[in-house]
This record gives sequence, C-alpha cells and structure tokens, in this order.
Amino acid sequence: MADDFEQRIEAIDQMTKEIAEIEHNSWFILDQYKLVQDQISKVRAKYEKRFSGALASEDLLRKKIEGWKEDLSLRNEVLPKSKRKMVRRITGPLKVQVLKAMLTDFANNKIEAVTLEDMVQWCDRKNRSKGAAKILNDLGIGDVAIPSTQFFQTTINGKSIRLFSSEAYDAKKPAVFKVKAWKTWFDKEERRILAGEQTKTDIATARKRGAK
Repeated sequence: MADDFEQRIEAIDQMTKEIAEIEHNSWFILDQYKLVQDQISKVRAKYEKRFSGALASEDLLRKKIEGWKEDLSLRNEVLPKSKRKMVRRITGPLKVQVLKAMLTDFANNKIEAVTLEDMVQWCDRKNRSKGAAKILNDLGIGDVAIPSTQFFQTTINGKSIRLFSSEAYDAKKPAVFKVKAWKTWFDKEERRILAGEQTKTDIATARKRGAK
C-alpha cells in the first residue's frame, strides 16, 4: 500500500511536470490551442491509465503544474541569453515572414500543390536544422498547428487581413493550395499586407468571421 502511495506521488510529480513543460513552451500558440490540449490529454491519459483514473484533484494538479511552470521560467532566466528558450506568439507580421519562406521553399523545390498537412510537416521542429524552415527557430516559434485555412486569416495594424487568394485555394477534397498561384499573388501583395491595407475580400472575410 505504501509503495502504491509513493508511486502515485512520483507519478503526480512527473505528470504535472510534463504538462507544465508543454504549457510553458506553448503559451504563445494561441492559434494552436487544440494542439496543446491534445498533447496535455495524451500525457494525462498515459499516467491515469496506470491508476485507472485521476491521480489527484484538479486543484492540486493545477497548483503543481503552475509550480513547475514557475520553476521552468526561473531556470530559463538564469541561462546565458544564447541558451535561453525564447517563445513568441505567431502574430500577423511573423506569419508573413514564415509564409514567404515556406512558399519560396516549395517553389524552389518545384512543388505544385500543398495541403495543410504538408505545411505542418514543413514547420515541424525536426525539419528545422537547415534550410528555409530554420526561420521558425530564428523567430522563436515552437510547435505549429494549421488546423484550417483560418490560420491564414490574421490581424495587422488592427485590420483583418487574408494571406491567400481564392485563386490559390482549391477546396475540392483533398483541399490544396496551388503554390505558384499563391506565391505570385503573395509576392505582389506582401507590401500591402504588411501595411495592413484591406481589400474587399479582407473586409468580406472579416464580416463573415464576425457573424459566427
């Protein structure tokens, strides 16, 4: 009985620490909330399966998670700047930088069409050691999820801006983005986008989203 109690305490420490690491490293991914929750659910399920249910009350788990997150922040602050783990929310201007690098990379590799899954794969951490995807590390961006085309609706200078043209998107299953059409449009519109200047399409899209 004592052994089970000790194992449970150890499991609580490990589970809350792992969840804290996920949340600490992912707070900036506001557009990717579901991804973070799925990761947390998997960690919880891994430990709760061993004990056929919850390890402790939600209040206790939450307190321990917050404690681990505070510990992670303190340890990060004492590291030399070159070794600190920097994380940033993917704002509109950052999306423009990442999108420009991604489209250029796809075009250079003569890729004609890409799915949302292809773009997620391009952003994957294990693909960032070299090449154009390295920009994500340089910008301090962690895990990236692109659950829908809504990822390419963003805000710049307080204005809702769409980062792709209708001509570049084929909604027929499997839905794909046509790289050449998208890059041609994006290269032409980049300056306008960064200035936060809306088109009729941007305004119409913003109204449609606001009506949901």
